[in-house]
Amino acid sequence: MRCCIPLILIALISAKLPAAPAEDARTAQALAAAAGAMLRLENDINDEKLGAKLTVEQFLQRTGQTGQLIDLLRRADQIGGPRWLDEQTCQVKLSLPGQRIEKMLEQVAADLGPKSPIPAAAIRIKLRDWSGRTFQATGTSTSSAKAALLRPGDSGAWQQVDDATRRRAIADAAHDAARRAMDAVRGLRIAPGKSADALLADKAVADQFNQWLISRPITNVQFHDDLSVELTLGVSAEDVFDALQNAAGAAPNVEDGASRAAGNATLGTERDVSHRACELRPHSLKEPVQPGHLVHQ
Repeated sequence: MRCCIPLILIALISAKLPAAPAEDARTAQALAAAAGAMLRLENDINDEKLGAKLTVEQFLQRTGQTGQLIDLLRRADQIGGPRWLDEQTCQVKLSLPGQRIEKMLEQVAADLGPKSPIPAAAIRIKLRDWSGRTFQATGTSTSSAKAALLRPGDSGAWQQVDDATRRRAIADAAHDAARRAMDAVRGLRIAPGKSADALLADKAVADQFNQWLISRPITNVQFHDDLSVELTLGVSAEDVFDALQNAAGAAPNVEDGASRAAGNATLGTERDVSHRACELRPHSLKEPVQPGHLVHQ
């Protein structure tokens, strides 16, 4: 098996969902669903064109203002409450008026003046119809237990794979996600002069934390025709600190306040915001299944 697992960090709209203990499974799933909706909103907005060869994403990257969009996404409107399709599947729908985005982009260009890749007036003209446009996206999360039961849609390739092999591919993707998440977390500062790596050097702590990661809600499972599985886990920075603290027992080494804020910032070095959610997107790229793994006709 070969694996390639990028880590994507996105902002968490913590104010949009009711507070609850970190291990409240329903709250964790709702937060993960909101994070998934934010990622979809971000992708949709970033793909919009400001010019023939300039997208919103390219404009924000060139101006160094990607955090401006994240700040808007944090304040996106939640449409209704979390919707539970069943006991283990949650959906959250978010909405963001296009006018807010247009004003932000125009302001970025105006602040930069001649250094902007596109003049503020050109953005105002190009996006003049955004005053009546609204961007919406829905995020879905499911429990890790239910994810193992998911099946691909109309895929000829996966129809030839037996249930045990499919479940094993999903489990492999979840374990890969947890492993990469563990690597990312090791560099977090949990106390002045101390990183999470010091705690995770203890095998018992590392094993418990790894099990916690594997049990996180799943926001996406895709079965690709090359027999690879793409699986997305959703966790928040606050959850990471709580899980480390629980895994370490009394955990006097895991501090609150400033250290947690620093940890949030470390988790999101790509974005300049204080609260984050991580979506861990592992692609478990399996070699072609062996004949013994095929469903015999």
